[in-house]
Amino acid sequence: MAYWALDTWRSNDNNNARERNYWEELYTKQMIAIGWGRIDISQNPNKDEIQKSLKNEYSYYLEKNPAYAASIILNFINLTEDDNILICHGYSWNSDEKVRLYGTAKVTGGYHKGYLDKWLCFLHCAKIDKVKKEYIPKILLVEMLDGKESFRGTLRKMNDEQYNKILAWARP
Repeated sequence: MAYWALDTWRSNDNNNARERNYWEELYTKQMIAIGWGRIDISQNPNKDEIQKSLKNEYSYYLEKNPAYAASIILNFINLTEDDNILICHGYSWNSDEKVRLYGTAKVTGGYHKGYLDKWLCFLHCAKIDKVKKEYIPKILLVEMLDGKESFRGTLRKMNDEQYNKILAWARP
């Protein structure tokens, strides 16, 4: 069993601006998903295959290393049943805003490729529940995450203590 945080916002391909939140759709369909909808990979890809496909389909990866994105995709594909996911909107080091917590998910099925829309194509079935407290002060979340000043990215690894602290706060 592993613990992760999943951001439900999709960033614009060109300028990394946040443009769409998929929370309601994921909750309704009881699925977790990530994007990079244009890449074409096998059912059991390795990191090199994913990186090559990212470079072929997204021109900006010709200039920057696709290793980070490939790691996110591979980690998502390799989620296993009973992995626990905190569904949230991350925060950057220079933000003082409250952080949005949407819910939690427990992975209930293996990875499959499909399309919820043209962007979201890597999918897992999951049991998703909403949290009671949706907004947590950033300073409190930083403390719960052992001083982590930035918590951004599509899929981020957590440990069980961090996950359970946040869950205890969000579901009193």
